[in-house]
Amino acid sequence: MMKSSGRIGLLLLALTGIGSGWLLPAQAEAKSAYRELDWVDLLPADDLASLEDRPEILDTIEEGSGTDAASISSLMESQKGKLSAKEMAHLQRYQAALQSAQTRNDVLNQPVKVPGFVVPLEYDDKQRITELFLVPFFGACIHVPPPPPNQIIHVRLNKPVKLESLYDPVWLEGSLSAGNTTTELGQSAYEMDVKALKPFE
Repeated sequence: MMKSSGRIGLLLLALTGIGSGWLLPAQAEAKSAYRELDWVDLLPADDLASLEDRPEILDTIEEGSGTDAASISSLMESQKGKLSAKEMAHLQRYQAALQSAQTRNDVLNQPVKVPGFVVPLEYDDKQRITELFLVPFFGACIHVPPPPPNQIIHVRLNKPVKLESLYDPVWLEGSLSAGNTTTELGQSAYEMDVKALKPFE
């Protein structure tokens, strides 16, 4: 899975695995006021279908280079005249899903909880995190290209937190809204008004 598919393979494992235990173990806990979301719940159906329908030609991308929108653009440029119109359209749909900022209205403006990993964006003078991205897998935005915008949640914390380790997943509880935030680390399509940040146990 970690051949040239790199990031998108990891992303799809995260998308399909968070709820079933691949990345974060499923939790059996008392009934909560917060609706528990998987990352696939944030993807519109057309984006999810496009990401799951990965073009086979992407296996030709050099191992270790990752599979992102830029590398797909380079591939399409190099394959002009060699690929059929159908194959080119397939690549374009997949590339669009990697850059999609489409959101799902049915998850907005209600109490939800989302598991994931913290990517710090801003700290206070005590080195506590004040602003962050929540992402579906460790290393997103830092060690590998970022997930699609609709797989990143932007958060400004009312109460700064100091995390012992960024390797450890957390729960964010709060209310999601649609909102575009772009930083040098990535772009998010969702924002969350966080009521609680908890360790994932």
